[in-house]
Amino acid sequence: MPGDFPSVILPDFRCGHDWAWMKVSTIGEILAIKGRELVYQRAAYCDDAALVNYLLGCGLSAVLQQRVGLVLAGSAVVRNGLAYLLLGRGAVGKSTLSARLVQSGCSLLSDEIVHVRLDESGKLVALPGLSTIKLWPESMAWVQRWWGETFQMRRGHEKLVCDAAGHQYSKPAPIAGIWHLKHDRSPALTTCELRGKDRLQALSACSSALIQPSCSRDMAPRFALLAMLANVEGFEELRRNIKLVSLEATHKMVSSKIAGD
Repeated sequence: MPGDFPSVILPDFRCGHDWAWMKVSTIGEILAIKGRELVYQRAAYCDDAALVNYLLGCGLSAVLQQRVGLVLAGSAVVRNGLAYLLLGRGAVGKSTLSARLVQSGCSLLSDEIVHVRLDESGKLVALPGLSTIKLWPESMAWVQRWWGETFQMRRGHEKLVCDAAGHQYSKPAPIAGIWHLKHDRSPALTTCELRGKDRLQALSACSSALIQPSCSRDMAPRFALLAMLANVEGFEELRRNIKLVSLEATHKMVSSKIAGD
C-alpha cells in the first residue's frame, strides 16, 4: 500500500528487528514491516508492471525473511511431486536452467527466491512462489517457448518477466535434491557432492536472511532449518565456465539425475 516512511530511515538499505527498507532509483522505495505489510513510494516514471514485479520479488523476499522459514536465492522445479532446488548467486543460469527443465517435463515451483520451511509432519518442504519466471532475451532464444505473456522487468533492464501460470506446481513439495550452481574458469563442466561445512557455506551464500540477520526476528529457527537442509541427500555443486560451457550440458546432467530419482 502507498504510505509515508518514518523519518529515521535514510536513503540507503537499512533493516531493523522487524522492518527492512530498500530503494531502487527506477522503482522507488519499499518498506517491509513485521512480516505482514509492504509500504511503497513509487519513483517517477515507474510503470505498474515494474512496480508489481519488484514488490512481489524483493519486497516479498523481505516479508518472508521476517516470518518463519528460510529464504534462499534460487529457483525450484518439481518432478513426480518432489522439489529440486537450483541455488547460486546472480547470473549463473538458475532461471534459464529451470526454464529448460520445465520444457523437458518438470513443473516450476518458484523462481528468484525459494522459501523453505517445515510442514505439519516436520518434513522439509519448498513452497510455491509466484507464477512467473525471469529470463534474459538470449535465454528465451535458447529455450523453446512454453510461457505466456512477457513484460520488461523494469525501465532500462533487459531481463523479462514471463507468465508461467500454466506450468506451475501449486503445492508445497518435499525437497529431494539441491544443486549449487557456480561459475568456474575451467573449460569443462564439473560436478561434485558437497559435504559437511561446504554444504553450510553454499547455503549461507544463498541466504540473504543470514547475510542480513537483523532482517529476521529470531535466527534460531532459521539456523535449524539451514542445518536440516544441509543434510538433504543429493546435494551437489555444478561448476561451469559461463562463456565456454553451454547450459544444455548442465541441463542434461541435472535432468538425468532427476529422472533417476
